[in-house]
Amino acid sequence: MLPVKILLIDQHAVFTDSVISFLKLHSEFEVVATATNGKWGLLDAKELQLDVIIVGLELRGFRGLITIRRLRVLYPTTGIIALSLHDHDSYQKAALSSGADDFVSKLRVVEDLVPAIQRVVQSRSADRN
Repeated sequence: MLPVKILLIDQHAVFTDSVISFLKLHSEFEVVATATNGKWGLLDAKELQLDVIIVGLELRGFRGLITIRRLRVLYPTTGIIALSLHDHDSYQKAALSSGADDFVSKLRVVEDLVPAIQRVVQSRSADRN
């Protein structure tokens, strides 16, 4: 099976590096690109055939929710996971209503990100068939 191709959009370099290092422990995933804001993320997504896009909600410029809305319109079959330090129901509901397939708290990345990616990939694969 080919690795799941992932774009990670988040403005916090230390967090991004940590997520990349964590996902490298899982051979089924490959972070193929990163972006520090929504505008660059949208441009990167255009160039890549991605399986999953992970979007931090706290972005400068194009905010995370705006980025998710635009990605959903442009890439309806690509999985989108929202990340936020704010683990409130309102953030999760806003991300999901904007087009994200799943939501993961940045405080629970180690516990929740891999299962979220797996769920989203499985769900999107079922939608394509």
